[in-house]
Amino acid sequence: MDVTAVARSCELSEQARASRAWSRDLRLAGRCRRNPVRGGSDDGNLTMRVRAALAAGALPPAPNRAFGGRGNGEPCVVCDVKISPKDIAYEALEPRRVVAHLECFQIWQSESLRRRRRPGRPEEVA
Repeated sequence: MDVTAVARSCELSEQARASRAWSRDLRLAGRCRRNPVRGGSDDGNLTMRVRAALAAGALPPAPNRAFGGRGNGEPCVVCDVKISPKDIAYEALEPRRVVAHLECFQIWQSESLRRRRRPGRPEEVA
């Protein structure tokens, strides 16, 4: 075995280790989505802001498809706070490319679905 093959093997091993860690983070985020913790920092304020933005057309309906990954400092389309590399971010490509925190995307998606199920009814925005 030559030195380049050993170096390449070490490099691939490190990439695989990083990929497993990233995958673990996404699996944990998925568990949180299936078993959300009630309460927390969203006391309904973010939900109400999302409802108001959807009603005003400032926020488009949440897309059906999004891809999860790590944040890269871009602002969240929902709360406008930058998504740090430590946070899970959802990226959607329709109708335009946007990113959102995991929690923000869940609220956005839930409220968009709620609006789709109640067509023609005015939204209550408190």
